[in-house]
Parts: sequence; structure tokens; C-alpha cells
Amino acid sequence: MLVRILAGLLLAAAFSSGAASADSAASTPAGDVSPDWEAVWRDCGASDRPDVSIPACDRIIGSHAEEPAKDALAHYNRGAAYLTRFKRTDSSADGSAAIFEFNRAIAENPKLAAAFSGRGSVYLLRADYDRAFADFDKGLQLDGRIFAARFGRGQIYEGREEWKNAVADYRAALDLLDKADPRAPELSARISALGRRIAGDQGATISVETVGHQTTIYVEGPISSGDDRKFADAAIQAAQDAVVVLNSPGGDLLAGIEIGKAIHLKGFPTRVSDGSSCASVCALAWLGGRPRMMARGSKVGFHAAFFDDAQLSITSSGNALVGAYLFGLGLSTDAITYMTSAPPRQMKWLTFDDANSIGLDVRELPFTPPQR
Repeated sequence: MLVRILAGLLLAAAFSSGAASADSAASTPAGDVSPDWEAVWRDCGASDRPDVSIPACDRIIGSHAEEPAKDALAHYNRGAAYLTRFKRTDSSADGSAAIFEFNRAIAENPKLAAAFSGRGSVYLLRADYDRAFADFDKGLQLDGRIFAARFGRGQIYEGREEWKNAVADYRAALDLLDKADPRAPELSARISALGRRIAGDQGATISVETVGHQTTIYVEGPISSGDDRKFADAAIQAAQDAVVVLNSPGGDLLAGIEIGKAIHLKGFPTRVSDGSSCASVCALAWLGGRPRMMARGSKVGFHAAFFDDAQLSITSSGNALVGAYLFGLGLSTDAITYMTSAPPRQMKWLTFDDANSIGLDVRELPFTPPQR
């Protein structure tokens, strides 16, 4: 099973290699008023704005005046624009159009590495992982500096549980990013999480139990990269009225957020039993519950997101992900501030008085002896 694209950040720039414009003007078709070809090429290269890019590329390709290398570039740009639209709309027609354009670009210029990477990105979105891998691999043989190909191949390796190969590609992808790039912190976190897995951390124990008419999903132990997929598999097995019981010190930020999103989407209640602890990303997952439940003897704790480094440095982009997730759950600004204000080496343990003061709906569980 393939890792999902990370929080919309890591593939924010799908095409980091290959020019988006030509270095000389195209010839003017007979009888046409001479256009500003430099401006047309600039618009053609604006693949993040398909409504601008596609007509401009149409004009260049329709002029029939370009040499093959430039014609390939125009087809690549048009494919990139269709890919942008495919990611936004999930329209199969846009995906097919993107593949058609990348095929044309490759036919015109078999050494255009970015076209292989672009086609691989379409296949990745279509969950056609073998074709995606082959295209990313070919693109990297032609040009090893393409971020999308490095990251995409790393995702496929991770989905295949080839952790060391995944880390190698992720590290190479990270080296291609500027330190200020917002994708860098999340990619660093992914590398750290996989490093822990290579070292033997197998993640949380996620199990489903049914007693009578009550189904319970248990999430116990440190949450690692890939545990969101394990939870998704458990949620598919569980009944619609399952309860999620959490007992974890936290762990991988992205996995914890995805578990919380899945809980919220399924409408599962969440529970931290009396005497149990749910901290850091576990607490974020617990917040996805409808309703959320804890006992007086439960411990639910929050702190700021941080890099997994010696200094436990706060990551602003990580906190932005947390804030967006909490906002999506409908939490107030006061609640979001409360949950991200404690520094990484500290923990803000939630009380019922705190929950009332920040407008967080939490139901109190009666005292019961631990069940597990």
C-alpha cells in the first residue's frame, strides 16, 4: 500500500526540473500578426495556472513552426498544466490529457527527463505504482536533480516497505530543497520516522475487538510512520459504531494527524481510559473523536510540534499542519493556541476546567478499572 502524499506540502512543486520557456522566439505563422512569443512562452510555462498555460501552449504547438526540442517543451508544459488540473479536480479526462502530452513530449525529445517525471506523477495519483516507479526511475537516470521523481520514487519504496531505499531517495530529495522551503521540515520528519523503523521501531499496536455488540479499536504504544495505514485497515474491519481507545506517548506527527482525520471522518468516539495516557500526536488523534471522552484519572497532553533532532527544535510548518487540522475539526482559536503553546520538552495536560475555558467539548468517563 502506498504512502499518501504528505499534507499537500511535499508535492507542492511537482516539476522542479526542465525549463518552462524557450530561449528564442518562435516563428510567426504566415499571415498572422507577429505575437510576443516571449510572453506566450512565459504563459505556456505557467503550469500552476492551467487556464493561462494551456491556451498559450496550444498557440505554440498550433503554429507548427517550432523545432522538435521546443515542441517537446510546449507539450511538456501543457502536460504539466493538465496534471495541475488533475490534482485539483481528480478528473480522469485531465489525467489522460496529461499523459497524452507527456507522451508527445517524450516522442519529440526522449531525453526530456521532466516529461518522464511528470508522467510518473500522473501514474502515482492513479495508484499505478509500477508505471510510476518506471517513469521516476527513467527520469532520474536522465537527470538526478528532479525533486518530484526523487520524492515520488521514495514514496513507492516506502509503500513497498523498502525503508532504506526510501530514506536514500528522501535524503536526495531533501538535498534539492532550499532550507527555507516549507516542504523541508516535513521531509526531515519523514526521514527520521523511517530511521526509527529501520532501527526496529515497529510502531503502535492497533487491534480490533468485538464483545457482544460493541466493537473497539485499540491504539497502543508509540505511533510511527505507516500506522495511519494500519489504522485505516482496522477501521475498515470495524463496525460503524466502533469506539477508539488510545494509550500512547505520541510519535510521528503526520501519522497521528491522519489517524485523527480518519476517526473524525468515520464519526468514531475516542476514549482515554482511567489511568491511561495519550500525549502529543496521540492527543491530536483523540481530538478527532465524536465525541471525545476521558476520565478524571486520564492523562491527555499537548505540546508544540518539533523536529526529531538533539535540540527538539520547534517546527513552524509542523505547527501550521497541526493548526490546519484542528481548524478543520472546528476547534476555536483559543483551543488551537492551548494545544500548540507548550514547548517540546514540556506537556500541557488537559483538565476538564481547561476544556471548558477553551470551548472544547469533552465527555467525562466514570471510573472503571483498566480493561487491558
